[in-house]
Amino acid sequence: MSEHEFPMMGGTMGLMSAAVDAPTAMIAEAVHRAGLVASQDRPAVVKMWNRPAMLFYRVDSEEWRRREACGAEPITRMEILDLLMGLPLGQDIPVPSLAPWERRAMGKAPRGALRRHGDMVRRLAQVPLYPELALVWSRGWKQGIRAAGLFAPFCARALVIEQPLRRIAEATMELDFWGVGLLSGTHGDLEPLVHPQPYVPNRFTPARWRFAEQITHQIHTNSPQTK
Repeated sequence: MSEHEFPMMGGTMGLMSAAVDAPTAMIAEAVHRAGLVASQDRPAVVKMWNRPAMLFYRVDSEEWRRREACGAEPITRMEILDLLMGLPLGQDIPVPSLAPWERRAMGKAPRGALRRHGDMVRRLAQVPLYPELALVWSRGWKQGIRAAGLFAPFCARALVIEQPLRRIAEATMELDFWGVGLLSGTHGDLEPLVHPQPYVPNRFTPARWRFAEQITHQIHTNSPQTK
């Protein structure tokens, strides 16, 4: 099985769905049972960097409902996220006080991000969810470290290997060094061999916000029932 396939979905990413189906629920239960995520963290199957993963996330319910009510669009342009991060949430700011690049970005903001009335602008949007843990499937732990590393700026990471591990002592030591968790087995029989290092962000960045927007868009697009 290729590491670019998602095993429990029974095929390649063309069949991917973020719906919490039975196999996904079994994996989520095993992850929760192992104490790798909090009980309120939700699972979703997503695709990032042309690679499938199972992401556990904590949702901002108030922001989620606000976006649904107004039909808000995802915010993925960095200059708009830069603008939003510089504006206080829910407060009117004089448009003339903004820098030229901020006024240009304001004109490109998608529906639901801002509200402009006269010479005032108000930021409406905030981060819709917070990723907590990414599970990545791989045939081997060395390739898996590289794949899991893509998620390092955004959340904790863990590797799932279904085949029996060779050189298990070396694998566990190396993965522990890089802060990547290791789970062995399939579906609900996953056994944690290495616990992932908790994710502690130094600061919140536009790139982290954009990652959350991309995940939110996939969840909305692929699985309305998880909203």
